[in-house]
Amino acid sequence: MIQQSELKISIHNECVYAGSEYFHIRTMLPQTLNDALVHAMKNTRTCGFDQMAKLGDMDINVYDGDEEDGELIWFSFRLGNVGMNFSARQEGLQLDMSCEKHAHGDDALDWTAWREQCAGKLPDDFWIEPAAILRKLLALAATQH
Repeated sequence: MIQQSELKISIHNECVYAGSEYFHIRTMLPQTLNDALVHAMKNTRTCGFDQMAKLGDMDINVYDGDEEDGELIWFSFRLGNVGMNFSARQEGLQLDMSCEKHAHGDDALDWTAWREQCAGKLPDDFWIEPAAILRKLLALAATQH
């Protein structure tokens, strides 16, 4: 169970796909996650048309980010069907996360077809529940020094 007093969850309709429901979550995560995020941002590899990296044991699709002297300023990436944006705040790392509640079958699967790790099936982390990814990030933060 995640114990976060600042966890706010809202559900809204995405205008591009009328009627599709998304979760949007904004919460603060510990500053100890900084090093893992900066490491992932600096160690991207080209995979097809995308920039991929490892964040702990998760394969992420990196969009962009910035850091200064090893301190994260901002970082944007996707994990499966979840868009994630981190930004540095005084009290920790703010996470804005948007997750499609019910993904669009074949349309949502098209971009995964070329990935080596699929090997004819969807990656285990493709259909992400927001709480599951938060648990993974908090577990990763707990292992950092």
